[in-house]
Amino acid sequence: MVFRLGKRIHLEVWYDSWCPLCTGIRKRLIAIDSFRVLQFQSIRDDIAVSQSSVKHIPLPELEQRMHVREVQSNRLYSGIDAVIVISKAIPLLWIFWPLLVISRWIRLGERLYDFIASRRIIVPAGACQDQQCDWRPPASNKDSK
Repeated sequence: MVFRLGKRIHLEVWYDSWCPLCTGIRKRLIAIDSFRVLQFQSIRDDIAVSQSSVKHIPLPELEQRMHVREVQSNRLYSGIDAVIVISKAIPLLWIFWPLLVISRWIRLGERLYDFIASRRIIVPAGACQDQQCDWRPPASNKDSK
C-alpha cells in the first residue's frame, strides 16, 4: 500500500473527459489501482471544479495539463509532475518512477508531456447541441510559447 508517515495517500486526478486519450488512460489507471488511491474528476464538470482545489486554475491551463492534488497535503502537481506522483502511488507503475524522475531532471519529461498533450484530440460531448456552436478547441501548447 502507498503510505506517507503511516497514512494512505489519496490523489485527486483532474483530467479532460472530452479527450479520448485521457479517458482511455483513466480507464487503464482505474484497472491497475488496486488500493483505490486515485479519484478522478473531470475538468468539464463546472460544479466540481468550482467547489474544488483547482477552482483558481484557469480552464485553459487545466485543458493543457493534467492536474493531481494530493488530498492530505492539498499539494497540486501538473504535467510530468502529476504523472510522476501517479506512478509513485500505483505499485504496478513503480518501475517507471525512476525513469520519469530522471526525464524531469534532464527536462525531457515536460517537453515530451507537452508534445503529447498538444496533439491530443478533443471531442466536446454535449457542447454543441444547437445549430450554432461557439465552442473552440483549446490553444495548443506550441501556439502559446
